[in-house]
Amino acid sequence: MPRTVLALFDSTQEDKANRTCIYRYAEMVLNHLGYRLEYVDISAELPLLSDVLDQGRVITWFDVPLADTDAYLDRVVGMVESGARFAIMEHPGIERNRQARTRHDQLLALFGLQLEGMTPMTFDSKVRFHR
Repeated sequence: MPRTVLALFDSTQEDKANRTCIYRYAEMVLNHLGYRLEYVDISAELPLLSDVLDQGRVITWFDVPLADTDAYLDRVVGMVESGARFAIMEHPGIERNRQARTRHDQLLALFGLQLEGMTPMTFDSKVRFHR
């Protein structure tokens, strides 16, 4: 079983792999669990589908939408449909505005999710779950 995770980052947002949120917050935990991260700068090239299938796991951690969301989403759809497992931290990389709402919802639907609304949260907010 592959023990490598493809870590997708955008060098237009974070200039080096060792300055990414993935490196700062996730890599140590994943290393402890026995995983090795392979960083791919998606502003230079999107990972090949064959690379993703070899690894089987992908993690992203973006702060803002990506420049070429259509190409990115097309590749993500191919990855998920081919069986890749994804961890999307923070921003999915696709803006959810009137023009891109369909594409954003398509990304969420890949994982069986649907956005019904957003509420701003602060450090002292309380969340209650209903069953």
